[in-house]
Amino acid sequence: MTDSMKNPLDAILDAIREVVRNEINAAFAKQRPEKLLINTAEAAYLLDVPESWLASKARTDPENFPHIKKGHYRHFSRADLDKIIATMERAKNGTDG
Repeated sequence: MTDSMKNPLDAILDAIREVVRNEINAAFAKQRPEKLLINTAEAAYLLDVPESWLASKARTDPENFPHIKKGHYRHFSRADLDKIIATMERAKNGTDG
């Protein structure tokens, strides 16, 4: 058989391969790990505070509101959020320090 006379089943097999490939990619996409860093808007949402408040605190008090600065943008890790929550709890309970 020449290349110009392909077996009709090859087209079906190619279509099946494409469907399987797409399904595998979709399954892996659902298993993506949690983001290691989140931006200020996402962190503010998780902390239930205004974005501007969090940005201001991170800018003026980086020891108690830790973050990673990448250029102009601030990013927060899970550990950063844990420390910020502890800081907010201390402030709420009046035990700063």
